[in-house]
Amino acid sequence: MEEMQKAQSSHLDFMKEQAEIQRNRRRLLDNACADIPPDDEIPMYTKRHIYVVDQYKIAYCFVPKVGCSNWKRILMVLNGDRDSVDGLTSNEVHLHAKMKFLSDYDEDQQEQILKKYHWFFFVREPIKRALSVYRNKFENYEYFLSNKYFHRFGKEMIKKWRKNPSKEALESGANATWPEFVDYLTHPDEREKVEKDTHFSDHWREMYKICSPCTVNYDFIGKLETVQTDAKYLLKTWGVEGKVSYLSSDTSRPTNSSSHATYDKYFGKLGKQELTRLWDLYKPDYALFNYTKPEIIP
Repeated sequence: MEEMQKAQSSHLDFMKEQAEIQRNRRRLLDNACADIPPDDEIPMYTKRHIYVVDQYKIAYCFVPKVGCSNWKRILMVLNGDRDSVDGLTSNEVHLHAKMKFLSDYDEDQQEQILKKYHWFFFVREPIKRALSVYRNKFENYEYFLSNKYFHRFGKEMIKKWRKNPSKEALESGANATWPEFVDYLTHPDEREKVEKDTHFSDHWREMYKICSPCTVNYDFIGKLETVQTDAKYLLKTWGVEGKVSYLSSDTSRPTNSSSHATYDKYFGKLGKQELTRLWDLYKPDYALFNYTKPEIIP
């Protein structure tokens, strides 16, 4: 009996602590939103990034490179598409998930989902996310060659930002460098020429532009840096901790882009101008989600 009481007390303490963390994140977000006027309605871009699981009344805005593969695994199980998260590869998750998007519902249904469902999304340190995208999608040569969707972006980077590019590089788009990727990111007028649709360019799009947190009142704001405790709290809140679990990053496509050595290696290749432009691009994400300005930024 005593052990049971200790366990119950520990559970209650954990839930109270995590609820307070969520209140603080929400408060900081609301304060920062004062500088970002809300949209009159949820943008279609955001609606196309929100998965809905009706049975459990869950609405999840996915941000690429922020653990979304694991959350899609969980939602596939809760949606009845799979019996377990175990064994689900990243390709299966991204190509064969059957959950509906918010945009698939009519306006009245969307309004009900907005009012009655559990809304959540996850973020991570913004510039480290950008580095993770580069290392996974462009630096990884084998992955790049096998994913034609990213070729147009690589071609544009090389065409616009490389001095005297070879014919082969222009035709393939392969082996774009980290500074070329940063130049591409920080020149939105050039990006508009090739970013014609919702998909793939969302991997580096600002997180607040994907999930519109100043327009949508999310119930839960998670962070990749604290994902294990965040996930534990979220699954307990839904009452599904015995049905699904959040797997480690080994099941996704980890790049270890958050390590200090990796961070210094890549950002040491950028000049002050490039670093400043990169900061300016992601500055709203830093403010909204309470991340500290990196010391390397001038």
